[in-house]
Amino acid sequence: MLTLAAVATQPELLYYDVRLRDGTALLYRPLLARDGQALTGFLESLSPHTRERWTLDSYDRIMAESLCADIGRYDKLRLVAVDPPDLDEDQTGDVVALFEFSFGIPSGDLYRYTKYGVELDETHDCRFGPCVRDADQRRGIASALMAPTFAIARRFGKSRMILWGGVFANNEPALAFYRKQGFGEVGRFSNSDGKACVDMMRLLA
Repeated sequence: MLTLAAVATQPELLYYDVRLRDGTALLYRPLLARDGQALTGFLESLSPHTRERWTLDSYDRIMAESLCADIGRYDKLRLVAVDPPDLDEDQTGDVVALFEFSFGIPSGDLYRYTKYGVELDETHDCRFGPCVRDADQRRGIASALMAPTFAIARRFGKSRMILWGGVFANNEPALAFYRKQGFGEVGRFSNSDGKACVDMMRLLA
């Protein structure tokens, strides 16, 4: 079974070659310390619409460097899809997507899911949140990355995946996407901004 420490020292353990429906080749891999510049470009490119659905404290170089500095720390695993695939150790392609895992389950999620009749635990469950660059949305990137994403979760010993923060109840395209990927609705709630959200879960076993 994989650990975050193992991936931090051997990121190539999670290198996946992915090909889109238009033939474009991507490399899906863990975020690396040298990705600061490419990640800055990714974050700065995100539209207000996308930022509303994928929230960070900022979308700039400071945040990019902070995410890179957090590699191997805490309970997070961040993976990027790069285009073109890395040519060598000193040359990184553009980041077109950032997918995040959290292997810790916060108390708010535990409480909310308990009300749905679902008991979460960090041994078997993980949280997941994806973000695709605006210019590359609708190219099938998220769909192409889901199979390796599920495989990665299994390699960490996880048998269930929940959506990080749920999905906005009025975001019909996202709801349809997650249903197509095998997620099912578990319950509904209002987030800290009072927006209606849907909690969804997928079995990985």
